[in-house]
Amino acid sequence: MKVAIVTHKLLHNYGGVLQAYALQKALRELGHNPIGIDCVPPLMSRHRYLLANIKTLCFRMIGKYNRKWISFPIEERKDFFKDFYNKYMALTPICKKYTYSVLKQIGAKAIIVGSDQVWRSSFYSDRGLYMDMFLRFALKFKGLKIAYAASFGIVNLEVSKKEQYLLQYLISKFTAISTRELSGVYLCKQHLKVDALHICDPTILLTRKDYMQLTEKPTYTDYIFGYILDIEPVTEGVIKKIAKQLGLQVRIEGAESSAYISIERWLGMIEGATAMITNSFHGTVFALITHTPFIVIAHEERGTERLCSLLNSLDLNERMVTDNVYIKAYMLKEYNIDWEKIDKKLETMRVVGKRFLEEALCGKTTKEIAQIFLREKLLDSLTSNL
Repeated sequence: MKVAIVTHKLLHNYGGVLQAYALQKALRELGHNPIGIDCVPPLMSRHRYLLANIKTLCFRMIGKYNRKWISFPIEERKDFFKDFYNKYMALTPICKKYTYSVLKQIGAKAIIVGSDQVWRSSFYSDRGLYMDMFLRFALKFKGLKIAYAASFGIVNLEVSKKEQYLLQYLISKFTAISTRELSGVYLCKQHLKVDALHICDPTILLTRKDYMQLTEKPTYTDYIFGYILDIEPVTEGVIKKIAKQLGLQVRIEGAESSAYISIERWLGMIEGATAMITNSFHGTVFALITHTPFIVIAHEERGTERLCSLLNSLDLNERMVTDNVYIKAYMLKEYNIDWEKIDKKLETMRVVGKRFLEEALCGKTTKEIAQIFLREKLLDSLTSNL
């Protein structure tokens, strides 16, 4: 079956790219033909760009002050990310917005929304784009509509009453719904009036062996890998201090505009690290998959609920700190993680995630899938109230 995938724009976020890659690979293994809708909305509308420069012209004409002209902002993909997309992923030509015509062109029979924080309202200044994450652009679409591990990122809905009613209508058209955090199940039930299941992030659908086929191993050893979103000097200083106390080298990388290594190299950096300090959800996921001892720093602005939900499900809450000042060398020196136990739990998540996809793409509803999970004792007791 041809399956269209809707997710955040694919640029230079390692975790965001790998969750999209993992979902496509899992779907291909299930016998489907996935293709990501490669939507990269402009950073600024043409209308806003013209108004800004007209304002500049007016100010200059009256001599009020020397306001600068602005150039139209264009997001360019870095070559090593382009190479990964071209080699490993199926994507449509780049488009500026989601449209029903794109679905017709690729012949989609199903749409999957997910994963990452695609339902995080505050991430969207363009409210139309936010509604498109609930498939507003696909109202005419007659095929299956599925949410796989879609994330709200926080425990509140963050929308107006008017938007809430629209979301209730849009999400009621979904065949099957799952969220990445347990709190998402509650948000769907209480605020959007639909049932949802708690399902793992797509990156967990693949095994360590799957990722090792991509990995480019580093040439050095005995180092702490700091993968930090929004790198700041204070956090960098803490990582260097901890590394010095442990007698290790330091390697620090960021994402987005601070992404300077390939995805394959990034995976290798995690795999080869003696230990890892991160404030990234997906950084944490790959530390778990590769058995790399880690500490994760809660990142309030990007959302901590996803980290809390993941670590709680694995009984690893002690691996998260709320501030980098709480990181101590002994946390990484005493490697007290039971990796065999973690692997078993991740495998259970993997089985449930793949089964959800399999049943949802056969047309089963959320409640029907929940009944299957209950019957086969796969459903977490916390979500068994469906």
